[in-house]
Amino acid sequence: MPAPTPADARLAPLRALLRDHLPRAPGAGMIVGPSHAVRWRHAIAHDVLPRPFETTHVIGEGGFPVWNRTIFGQIFARHRTGMPIFQILPDHRFGNSLYDQRGVVAGQFYNDHTHIRRELIRPEVDAVLYRHHVENLTIWRTVFGRDLAIFDWTQLMTASGHRAAGRHLDADGRYGNRAYAEWVACDRPRLGARSWPEAMLTDGNDRLRRLVVDRSLHPSPTGFFLLHHMAVGAPFVDALSKAEELWDRWLAALARALAPALGGAPVVLGGDSIWIATARQVLGSSGLSSLAEVGLHLVPGDMPPGARHAEVTDAVEPGAQGDGSLSRPHVIRWGAFARNVVAARHPANAHLAVPGLDRLASGDGPGPAWLADALTWATPETFVDAGADLSPTFAGIAQVALTVADRIGGEVS
Repeated sequence: MPAPTPADARLAPLRALLRDHLPRAPGAGMIVGPSHAVRWRHAIAHDVLPRPFETTHVIGEGGFPVWNRTIFGQIFARHRTGMPIFQILPDHRFGNSLYDQRGVVAGQFYNDHTHIRRELIRPEVDAVLYRHHVENLTIWRTVFGRDLAIFDWTQLMTASGHRAAGRHLDADGRYGNRAYAEWVACDRPRLGARSWPEAMLTDGNDRLRRLVVDRSLHPSPTGFFLLHHMAVGAPFVDALSKAEELWDRWLAALARALAPALGGAPVVLGGDSIWIATARQVLGSSGLSSLAEVGLHLVPGDMPPGARHAEVTDAVEPGAQGDGSLSRPHVIRWGAFARNVVAARHPANAHLAVPGLDRLASGDGPGPAWLADALTWATPETFVDAGADLSPTFAGIAQVALTVADRIGGEVS
C-alpha cells in the first residue's frame, strides 16, 4: 500500500470528527431506499461516513419503487424482530410503467418496473401510482411493525424545491401539490411515518435546500448527517440542528487543515469540471467563505492578486501543465482520475477508461503533476461518489483541496 501523503494525514482528523459526532447504535440495523441508499452504502463502505448501526445493512437500488418485490424480499429475509429499519422513500412515480400493465393490484409487489417514464407523467397516472405506493407501505408497516421508520425524503425535498421556485402554490400562497397534501394530511399519520414542521417550508427554504446536491435530490453531507441521526432515532428538528452543527465543524476543520499548507499564498481553483460544480454546491456560501479566508478560492469569486491558479478539468486530452499563472494555470485532471476509478467498478463502466492514462499522467510537463500522484492514492473509491457522473464525495472535495494546497500553495508566484 502506498505511504500516506501529508494530505492523507490531514484528512484523518476530518474522518475522526464524523466518527466522534455521529452516534452509532448497538446491534444490527437496516437502511433501505433508492439511489440515496446506494450513495450512503458507498460512503459507509469507503469510510466517507461512519455506520449508524454496529452492523449496518444498506439495501436498495436507484430508481426502484417501494413495491419492488426483490428489495422487499431482501429486507424480509434479513430482518429479525427488534432490528430497526430506516426506510428512505423514493419518488412515488418510480416504476410508473406499471400503469401500462393490466390488472394492477393494490398492495401487490412487482419486479421489472423502475425509474420514471416521462411520457407517463400525467395526473391520472400519478394518482394511481401514489395510491399503489401508499398501499404497499401499509404492507411494510404490517410486516415490520414498530421496527420500521418511514421517512419521505422525496416528498419533503420536492416540496422544498417547488416552494423555492414558486411552483404549485394556490392564490393564498399555500403549497398545493396533491400527493404532498395527501401524504401530510392522511397517509403520513396513518402509516406512522416521520414528520417535519410545515413552518420549515418557506419561500426561501435555505435550510432544506442545503440538504440536497442536485436535481435528483441526492443528499448533501448535511443531508446524510440528518439521515444518520434520524436512523438512530432522533426526530427531524433535532437531527437537522445536529447535522448543521457538524457540517460547520467539518468546514472549520478543513479550513484549519488547509491553512498551513497554503502558507499565506492564495490559490484560485477554476474550470468547468464536475468537481468544481459539486464543490460549490456542497460547500455552499459559508463553506466557500471559510476556505477563502485561509486562501483557497473557487471561481466564480474573488481573484486575489499574486494568487497561484489551477484549472480543474474533466478533459482527458494531453496538454501543458502550466506555470500557475492566470493565463497558464496548473492542470488538475480530476476527470481522468475519476474515470479511472469508475471504470474499474464494473464491466459496464469499462468504456470510461482513459486510453494512455499513464502517459497522460507523466506527460503533464514541468510543475506539479497532480494526476500522477492521484493514481497512487491507496483509497481512490473514497473520493469518487457512486454513479457514473464523476462527482466527488465531500472527502474527494477535501482531498483535492488539500493536495492542491500541498503542491501549489507554497510556491512563490
